[in-house]
Amino acid sequence: MRYSARQLLGSIYVAAATMVAAANPAFDGTKLTEQSRVYEMTVELPDETVALTATTTWTKAHRDGRDVWHITTVNDSSLDRMVEDIFLDQTDLSPLQRLVQQGEAQLDMSYVDGAVRGTGSFADGEQVPIDVALSGSVVGHIDSAIAVLPLAPGFEVVLTTFEPTLQMERQWRVVVAATEPVDTALGTIETYRLELSDPAASGAPGVYWVSRASPHHTVKSNSILPDAFGGGGVSAVLTAVSRPECSRPGPTADDQHRALFPRVRGPATAEFPTSVEQTLSPTVTMASGAALGPRAAGPHPRGTAPDGGDAG
Repeated sequence: MRYSARQLLGSIYVAAATMVAAANPAFDGTKLTEQSRVYEMTVELPDETVALTATTTWTKAHRDGRDVWHITTVNDSSLDRMVEDIFLDQTDLSPLQRLVQQGEAQLDMSYVDGAVRGTGSFADGEQVPIDVALSGSVVGHIDSAIAVLPLAPGFEVVLTTFEPTLQMERQWRVVVAATEPVDTALGTIETYRLELSDPAASGAPGVYWVSRASPHHTVKSNSILPDAFGGGGVSAVLTAVSRPECSRPGPTADDQHRALFPRVRGPATAEFPTSVEQTLSPTVTMASGAALGPRAAGPHPRGTAPDGGDAG
């Protein structure tokens, strides 16, 4: 069975964002900075090409009595729109909660007491519970995790994430294969070329070019779609980087989340910056938004493409 372009849109972002490992290294969340990153994506299918725009914003916030990173990703195309909110501990990037809205479908997933618990809700009204014990720590946002790693030529690590589609952990091998310059709209950027692969799956690895300057956000990426989509590939490239535009009062994070996720409870008060500061930092996010894609076989919630490819 081949999936449609609309089904693909709900899956493709997690291809870069769901990277996983057996024993995750320590992450220093203080290396991240508040900013927004925009990139253009192209999905090449055998019978059509779909253009996407993805924007990811990192904002410091205070939630449930702790300092967190609030990472919002908005993916837009002519076919669909997906909004994802991820909350990570501000110090060590441990995942706390992940919320996804795509049309009438929703995902509400929390990391509590060594387990992942939540609900996937679909447009047809079906709700699928998530309650899975974890074997150890997992990566909640792959782009943020890679951005703070001590990358260097020859560096290699295995990262572990939780895949809601399969309701299980997955492992991803990350290797710094080379250093290469990449031409973008912001100029030529010196990058590390990373190869990301799922050791338990076959197929070509995804290739991601991340800035050599820390934090190592993505500048460009190329990945091959799984056979379920009939072949093809996905590419992304940096187009802009700026600070979040929060120069005037607006709805609180509580208001925004109640509107997007009416079943979600609890405070989500963000501490937004008071001015807009444009930057020309030559980096961009991975395809990091995790969406609700085609329904997986069995009693699993809708999720990511089965290519092992979730950027970040």
